[in-house]
Amino acid sequence: MNSPSIEIWTLSNGIRVISQYLKNSLIVHAGIIANVGTRDEELTQNGIAHLFEHMAFKGTNKRKPWHILNSIDSVGGEINAFTTREKTCFHTVTTKQHLKRAIDLLSDIVFYSNFPEKELVKEKQVIYDEMDMYIDLPEESIYDEFEQLLFPNQTLGLPILGTRESLNGITTKDLLLFRNHHYSTPNIVVSIVGNFRTDLLEKYCKQFLEPIALNPQKKLRKAFYFGTPFEKIVPKSINQGHIIVGGKACSYLSKDFYTFSLLVHYLGGETMNNLLNLNIREKFGICYHINTFFTPYEDTGIWGIYAGFDFHNLKKLQKLIQKELQQIIDKGISTNKLERIKKQFIGHLILANESKFNRLQSQAKNLLDFGRIIDIQEIITLIQKITNVQIQEIANYYLNPHNLNTIVFQPILKT
Repeated sequence: MNSPSIEIWTLSNGIRVISQYLKNSLIVHAGIIANVGTRDEELTQNGIAHLFEHMAFKGTNKRKPWHILNSIDSVGGEINAFTTREKTCFHTVTTKQHLKRAIDLLSDIVFYSNFPEKELVKEKQVIYDEMDMYIDLPEESIYDEFEQLLFPNQTLGLPILGTRESLNGITTKDLLLFRNHHYSTPNIVVSIVGNFRTDLLEKYCKQFLEPIALNPQKKLRKAFYFGTPFEKIVPKSINQGHIIVGGKACSYLSKDFYTFSLLVHYLGGETMNNLLNLNIREKFGICYHINTFFTPYEDTGIWGIYAGFDFHNLKKLQKLIQKELQQIIDKGISTNKLERIKKQFIGHLILANESKFNRLQSQAKNLLDFGRIIDIQEIITLIQKITNVQIQEIANYYLNPHNLNTIVFQPILKT
């Protein structure tokens, strides 16, 4: 059952609005979330979704870049945006009396940005610098290389930032066409969380968002395929070794989603007492950091184990990782341990749900992906029902050595 403070309604042009009123809050988060990301690009225009996000701040029909950046900051608020492989989010946080300003600005930059050529040249250079920053961070860039190998020659595996070559060819006209094609009104959700007057929220949405023309174009995503299993070592001018072991996972629409999420959390979630941290880092001291990740998409997903380590310990680290995975495949998780992990995982979900920004994102994603809001109590109930048999079935498929891939960044050793 949805919280009674959550309301969902649809503007005449198909844009959906979801709001959650929090009486005791002094602030309000506002966001425009689009069901569009890197995987919706053409191969030759890799990076255009992220470039669009940047260029939205560089001028509209009625605002110069300085006015955009100053509008929210000048009243003590914040404005930002981010792009993923399937979503793009523009968001603000302000004190409650500035909601009108926030919705006005967000709607302007998303739907009326004009991508001036002079700013486009400058912003491409900014993104080139961002690319160089990630190249200098092997603990970040290894994820991009891992995904490119998993999904060869597909936008699902291409870097969100794009490449210098792909960005070079993108023009103002391309950005306008990209918005017209992908920012269709049914693919847009406006999400509001915090303290606001409902009557004023409706007024502002109708004033600034309803004039946007109805664009009923449906989202059709290209099918994906996984590449050939790989074990690749990449020499790098670095001092520390980096490794990812992993492969395909379930989508967020799968019945296995919460079971797999719990399993990945148990293996190497953001806790000090996760399995890999205790049994590899703490016990043997052969890596500085080790954790798991799970990135679900609409029709598939990926998961993996990342570690930063002394390269001389590569073989030992790989054997220890495989040993832990095999034990779960063979035995699963004991009943007592499974109940403890459930409590921990549920606790993390509850803590995350206390963040207003997290609610803004999750509620918008729920509406775009499922057509409804999934209440946290519903999620908790599903997690509490997970059995060791389900854990073992999932482990046998996704953790099986035959389904795993490996990429290693090897330091170029000095002689």
